[in-house]
Amino acid sequence: MKSPITKLAAAAAIIVAVMLGMYVLTGSFDGSSITKAQVRQAMENVNWMQVTSKTGKDVVWYSFASKVQITIEGQGRIVYLDFNGGKKLLWNPGSQDIYESTLGEETRSAGSLSGPFEAVNKMFDSLEAKEGWKVTKGPGAYQGRKVAVWTASRASGESGMESTWTMYIDVDKKLPVAFTDDLKGSDGNVRHAAEIEFKYPQTGPADIYEAGAPRSAQIKPAPEGQTSEEQAPPPDALK
Repeated sequence: MKSPITKLAAAAAIIVAVMLGMYVLTGSFDGSSITKAQVRQAMENVNWMQVTSKTGKDVVWYSFASKVQITIEGQGRIVYLDFNGGKKLLWNPGSQDIYESTLGEETRSAGSLSGPFEAVNKMFDSLEAKEGWKVTKGPGAYQGRKVAVWTASRASGESGMESTWTMYIDVDKKLPVAFTDDLKGSDGNVRHAAEIEFKYPQTGPADIYEAGAPRSAQIKPAPEGQTSEEQAPPPDALK
């Protein structure tokens, strides 16, 4: 959970990370008909997206229609961000309180996306300045499913570290199904490896209670002056 890709802390963060890779991994492969434009079109029709960190065990739900992000952390902590309403709800396992606070303008702006691709459009200018990526594309498989495999890698001349992003695209639905982020040292050993999976259900949790918070938990204002990390007592304090 040290990687920005797997931390999944802000609504746009995971989308930008994924689309960052997709921007680099453009075009078709081996004469295939799958292109970035087709993936873009398929994702523009997405309402709900579920993102699961295979390494950190976090699960994040996004509703692009209602502008909601629900993060269920590996230890059970739930963070519910309502970008339309400009509020954040936070529940810690074992607590009988759900703390409500106001979203900052930066967070609210980042989350008020009309769809998965608005974020990458905002990133184009900075991405165009990035160089040194080696791109490969070809057919492959992911968990028994036929996919297009788009890989981009870049080595740092100073540190000798090599970063590799791999996107797996469902051949039939033209939607990403998984994304991996690997970092190798100059000795070839893996220093960091992360994997996330994508699903596109018709619906998701309607509120923080359906996400796992107990129905008995009461929503109350977060303590004034405390940060979001302090708005709920840590598990040890609940014993």
